[in-house]
Amino acid sequence: MPRNAGAQKRYPPFPWREADRYAARRFLAGFQKDGKKATTTNRKLSSLRSFYRFLIREGHAGINPFAGVLSPKLPKRLPKVLSVVDVGRLLDAPHKAEPAPGTENHPRMRVFDEYARLRDAAILELLYSTGMRVSECTGLTADRIDYLSGVVKVRGKGKKERLCPMGNPAARALKAALEGRERILLALGIRGGSALFLNKHAED
Repeated sequence: MPRNAGAQKRYPPFPWREADRYAARRFLAGFQKDGKKATTTNRKLSSLRSFYRFLIREGHAGINPFAGVLSPKLPKRLPKVLSVVDVGRLLDAPHKAEPAPGTENHPRMRVFDEYARLRDAAILELLYSTGMRVSECTGLTADRIDYLSGVVKVRGKGKKERLCPMGNPAARALKAALEGRERILLALGIRGGSALFLNKHAED
């Protein structure tokens, strides 16, 4: 192999047929001795496997010496998470949001803007408290909330249901959002559907 040729230079045509599995392992071991990362070694290994498949198709090699060589294991990295301070800022963000432009002269829009902040705060609190998916949260209905037991019945993938614990901050935020929901429904003069959260098209 070219990497293990030492001081001896190789010129075309290269002896691709002479490479065997042991030569392939020595070639890759050289990267580890040089302190290369596992991602670099895996990239070289993948390239050489593809290259030898090409040589076999063209009749320039009989075997693929890299076919049976195991790829180095990649180091496991812990996922990056928000700090406690960042989480607090995220949960407080809806309450600190500026009113939407033009709402001061439109009573209905002002009512909905106030509700939207309560709604967004409740959604963030629920996601943080229960760990449910966004799609699961948007599909919640009022009958799936059990305040007494502090759990939320969630319907996930495959229509499988599970119970998610709900903390007190999430319960308080949800009750405030539901009260705001009633105000917006009254202001719009419409009936509320089964959805727990409303958007700006609630009148449609």
